[in-house]
Amino acid sequence: MNNIENLKELLEKLSIEVRKDRENRLLKESKGELYNVFNVLGLYSEEVRLHSRFLSNLLNPKGSHGLKDAFLIEFLKSLNIADFEIETKSCSSNIEHYIGPVTSNSGGRIDILINNGKKGIVIENKIYAADQENQLIRYENFARESLSDGYKIVYLTLYGDSASEKSTRKNEEENYIRISYKKNIHDWLCQCIIIAERLPAVREVINQYLTLIKQLTNQTMETEAQKQVINIATSSVDYLASALTISSSIKEIKRKVVEDFASKIKNELKQDGLKIDAPEVIGTDILNVRFEYKGYFIYFGDNNDGRTYVSIKDNLSSEGKSSLHKKLECNSRQPDRWNPFGYEICLNTNWNKNDSLYEKMILFDQELVKTFKDWIQILKGAIDNIKDNALTK
Repeated sequence: MNNIENLKELLEKLSIEVRKDRENRLLKESKGELYNVFNVLGLYSEEVRLHSRFLSNLLNPKGSHGLKDAFLIEFLKSLNIADFEIETKSCSSNIEHYIGPVTSNSGGRIDILINNGKKGIVIENKIYAADQENQLIRYENFARESLSDGYKIVYLTLYGDSASEKSTRKNEEENYIRISYKKNIHDWLCQCIIIAERLPAVREVINQYLTLIKQLTNQTMETEAQKQVINIATSSVDYLASALTISSSIKEIKRKVVEDFASKIKNELKQDGLKIDAPEVIGTDILNVRFEYKGYFIYFGDNNDGRTYVSIKDNLSSEGKSSLHKKLECNSRQPDRWNPFGYEICLNTNWNKNDSLYEKMILFDQELVKTFKDWIQILKGAIDNIKDNALTK
């Protein structure tokens, strides 16, 4: 059997397990078992309003959960900092702790500060937001001065990424602990659920938050289904080779899905009598798409908060050098050097963060198609007006 046949056979076997998992999820959804208050309230990607606030409350011995320092003790264990001892019972945990006006070396707001007098832990919490200039440098300077008995700086992201050079000023040594929602927070929350076993209200809220974390980090497959997928992929040398080939081609696969989707959108617009130039998928790690029209680009991209935005860009936008213009009426966000006419959120999810949108693209989901086509038509009209106004000046 050749490599292509092995690959097809593996995909067929895995598809059966994925289909079973999806059917199981649909059954649970019909029973209300996947109901999640955080999603209902639209808070899933809100760093301050949800994630920092919720985590801080769990980590606070005085938190409303009523379990004193039990969650904090478990969190400290998960950080694997045996050399760092702190009296947990008298600790406090606060969000958005103000440390002064921002300068090159000081100031800002710490997402979560856990401290006990002159000893504490600084947590920088990143869901989708980008690093700020010298951010960890500023926080370390604060900790060195205000937490003179000892401190740890924790950098928390969805997948355990390193802080950018922009934040650390290209320090060669990492003076912070990297942790992830996918592994560290996930595992810690599982322990918190056990700790809260006799407090059903607390336990169920943590359960719902854990479900949200799984969604944010693409861990929605049920445990048993995931085990079956792993068992199939590792059941033979040929299957393993095929699985590794797929994993190494994920970016290219996603890019092809976006390219095909954008091309179909263009063809449908043409049939509707709306002529627009060929679409272009841009970026590498982050895949976005733009449609060229009369020297401008109608752009759909990652808003860095788990949502998709749409805007009109020009040739200088990619470098952040565009001239600012009057905000279009269809946009609620103000113009900036990357979006000279403002921009608008068009989807509450983003294909860079949510793999289910790739499925909708390949299925040419009509609700998703309508969103793209409607916005292209709106912004195409706006570009026509921009061009007309330029001619009359």
